[in-house]
Amino acid sequence: MMKTRILVIVVTVLLALGLVAISIVAAQGGGDDGPDDEALREADKAQAAEANPAVEERTFTYSGPTVVTAPLFVGVDDPALFTYLIDPGTGTSYPQFTGGEVWGATYDPANDRIFFSDGTMLYEWPVGAGSPTLLGTIVSSNTAASLSMLGLAFDGGQLYGSRGIGTAGDPEGLYAINLTTLQASLVTTYPIGSDAVDMGGLDFHPTTGVLYGVNDDADLRGLVQIDLDGTVTLVAPYPAGEIDVDGLAVGDDNRAYMVIDNPGDIYVFDFGTMTYTTPITAPWATSEVFAGGAWLYEPSGAAISLTKTVGTDPNSCAATNAISVAPGAEVTYCYEVANTGVVTLTLHDLVDSELGVIQSGFPYTLTPGASTFLTESTTIVTNTANVATWTAYNPGPSDVAAATDTASVMVIPEPDIMLYLPIIFNGSASAAVPDLALPVGLMLLLPGAAGLGLLTTWLKRKKSNED
Repeated sequence: MMKTRILVIVVTVLLALGLVAISIVAAQGGGDDGPDDEALREADKAQAAEANPAVEERTFTYSGPTVVTAPLFVGVDDPALFTYLIDPGTGTSYPQFTGGEVWGATYDPANDRIFFSDGTMLYEWPVGAGSPTLLGTIVSSNTAASLSMLGLAFDGGQLYGSRGIGTAGDPEGLYAINLTTLQASLVTTYPIGSDAVDMGGLDFHPTTGVLYGVNDDADLRGLVQIDLDGTVTLVAPYPAGEIDVDGLAVGDDNRAYMVIDNPGDIYVFDFGTMTYTTPITAPWATSEVFAGGAWLYEPSGAAISLTKTVGTDPNSCAATNAISVAPGAEVTYCYEVANTGVVTLTLHDLVDSELGVIQSGFPYTLTPGASTFLTESTTIVTNTANVATWTAYNPGPSDVAAATDTASVMVIPEPDIMLYLPIIFNGSASAAVPDLALPVGLMLLLPGAAGLGLLTTWLKRKKSNED
C-alpha cells in the first residue's frame, strides 16, 4: 500500500572523508569495476569513517512542497546528490534533500521517520516534515569503537545494522543498535564465514517479519534471507551480469527493491511469483560507493513486546536478564510476550539464537493488552548471550508483529584444587566441628608446634585414606 507524502526541496554540502591505506573485509558495491576493486573501495571508505569518527553536522536542503504517492526512498553516498521518493507504479522519482550521505536506510512506521547511516553517524528524517536530525555516532557495546553500518533494518522497535568490515573485537556481522545509547551489540556473525558474505542492504518484510539482505560475494551472490542465528539462505541470484547491489527495501506489496549505486536498474523481485519483474531506472547519473533504500508503509496495528529473563528456578520466571553460575549449571530462560497493539494475534513463533526454534506456528489467542509466557531450561557450560525473537501473527500470514530481547549468563569457574582442613583451636582439632573447604593459597595460622604437628598428621592420614 502506498502513502501520500508531502515533499519538500534541497541544497548541498560536501563532506570530504579522509582515506586510509587499510582495507579489511568488504561489503556492498557499485560502479563498473570488478567485485574485488569495488569491495576494496567500500572497505577503505568504511575504515576511513571509523578511523575519523568525529561527528560532523550536515547542512541539508529540501525540495518545495508537493503531494505524491511514492513509498520507495532511495539515496547514495554523495552529499551533492538528491535523495528521492519513487513511485514504483510509474517509475517517477521525486527529489527530497541533498547534503548528506546515505549508506543504509530503513523506515520506522510507528513514528513515520527514515533512519539512515552516514558512515558511523546515524540520522533520522521525519518524512516530509523537516530536516534530518543527527542522532549521534554508532559505537560498539564491546569495544566502544565507532562502527560504520552499511545497511539498516527496523522491526519490532529494534534497529539493526550490517557491519561490512571486521576487527577482532567487532567482527563482520549483524548488530542490534540501541536507539537511546547508539551502542551496537553483535547479534550474530555468519556461520558460512566472512569469505562467503559481502552483506550490504537489509530490510524486514513488513508483512511476514522475515529479514532479507543483498550479498555480493560470488559464493552466495543475490537476494538472501538472514536468520537471527546467522544462517544465510539464497532466495534468488542477482539478474544475469549483476555483481553489485547496495541497498534493499522490502515492500508491503510483497516485492524486494534492490538499489544500485550507479546508473542503471533498481531491480524488483516479486516474492509471489519468485521472479524478477520490470525494473525501475535509478535516478542518479554517476557511479558512487554506497546506496540505501527503504519502503514507507502503514503499520498494521499489530505490535508486541518481549521480555526475556534468566534464572535458576525452573518453576518461575526470574526478574533479571543477566546472572552468574558455576559451569554445568541448569538455567531457565523465561520469554514473556505482551500484545501492545490493537489486533488479536493467534499464531506464534519463538526463535532463540542459541537454543534454536522453540515454537513455530503455535496456536494461542493473544488479545490486545494480554500477555503470556513460556520457559525453556538448558545447561550452561560457557559464557552465553542469546537473542530471542518472538513473532506473533494471524493466518496468511497477516498482521505480523515481532519483538526481540536478550539475556546473558556468565560462567564463574570453580577452583581447580580444594584443601580440606579441620578447624583447629589452640593446637587441637575439634571433632565436633565439620571440616572447612579452603581454596589453595588461603593461609590458616596454626598456633604453636602442636598445631603444626596435628595438621601434618591429619594431612598424612587424609592422603592415606584417599590412596
